[in-house]
Amino acid sequence: MKSSSPTFSSTDRSGLKKKIVIASFLAVAIGIAAYVFNGFNRSEIDAISFIWPDEDPFDGEVYPWANGYVSNKVLSIRVINSLDERYHPYFDSAIQDWDNGSPDVLNLRIETSAPDPECRSTTGAMRVCNSDHGQNDWEGINKVLLRNGKITSSVAILNDFYMNRSSTENIYYTTCHELGHGFGLPHTDERFWNFDQGNCMDYTNWPENNQQPGQVSFDRLALLYGWDVETDTNTDVDPSIAALNEAVDINVSTEENTEETVPNKYLQLFDKIMGSVDENGEQKEFEEIDLGDGYSSVVYKKLVF
Repeated sequence: MKSSSPTFSSTDRSGLKKKIVIASFLAVAIGIAAYVFNGFNRSEIDAISFIWPDEDPFDGEVYPWANGYVSNKVLSIRVINSLDERYHPYFDSAIQDWDNGSPDVLNLRIETSAPDPECRSTTGAMRVCNSDHGQNDWEGINKVLLRNGKITSSVAILNDFYMNRSSTENIYYTTCHELGHGFGLPHTDERFWNFDQGNCMDYTNWPENNQQPGQVSFDRLALLYGWDVETDTNTDVDPSIAALNEAVDINVSTEENTEETVPNKYLQLFDKIMGSVDENGEQKEFEEIDLGDGYSSVVYKKLVF
């Protein structure tokens, strides 16, 4: 008996072609994703950057410290280590990286205190602490207290709930990140899945790639505290960062001023603030809260992806 071959209608053939095209597209997409996100070659593929482009560096509000803490274009503040001892190596490493940048904008005076889970604010200082804030979707937080738009105090908190489960790279990255906010810097980028910029102010799912403050951070600090990039530095500042400086009225004095005393009631209000959630119940990664009489608080949260 002569066997009969299966026959396909034109509709069947058209549907089959579509399925083949879709399957081929998915295979290519999966292959690219596997190559991009294997942890090693991701940054080498410039052609794919249009999918998750980098945001403009520091495309956000900037808040310098008050004039009393800036002398000769250098920010001089106390940084109080109120962390549990297990975090000290990460704190020490991050402080060393921030305090040895070029341009050298920071003069950090380090103090160590007993662990302070309440992380109480101190005028003229940034206090760094840790405590367990539970599964609330943020790994780290920095709160700055502002007087007329300028910083007078900062606290940085590591959330033990996540840090206890984190890699050593992520603990350093989070510490470096929150310190940067305390100096006045916003994020360089807020997308987790795009290419890593190599600086700890950049959001990432691969913290091992962002283990330094990065040159862009030091460039921005220099401009934030009044450096003239053409005459005061020996480094080439990124043109996009220099352009941002022209749009920001920083008004930093180069003269020594006395440190401001903040009334206790504002310090107490500030200490209670931990930020809030949006209408969908999700944590806000940035929030400014008016405290009255020219005082306000800005809250930065390093969210969990």
